[in-house]
Amino acid sequence: MNFLLRNPKLVIFAIIFIVVGGYIFFLKSSNADLTLENKDLSQQNTVLEAKVDNFNAEIDSYNKRIEDFRSEQEVVRQEKDKLIKVLDKHSLQDIADRKPTLLEKRINAATKKLFDELEEM
Repeated sequence: MNFLLRNPKLVIFAIIFIVVGGYIFFLKSSNADLTLENKDLSQQNTVLEAKVDNFNAEIDSYNKRIEDFRSEQEVVRQEKDKLIKVLDKHSLQDIADRKPTLLEKRINAATKKLFDELEEM
């Protein structure tokens, strides 16, 4: 012990050596832990990127379906407008008074056709 008290530089060197050695050991163990965590996060990132790609594909599919629906809706709207114009030109009451069986047959045929189409859906 006397030897250590006479050489304070040696004591300071030993303390610094122990502290630096402990710090290096701590860094290596932390680095190993961080490497494993990085690997796990990379795998999770890959999985999440695949999910995002799937969601984007679904969104594109839904957007296409919405666009198709809007196109069909526009066609139906145009047909509706056309029928409204036809019905505005002709008074159904006048036709029914003049030719009751003709109008009844057409209405029954159209109703049957409509019900058949509804059953197919």
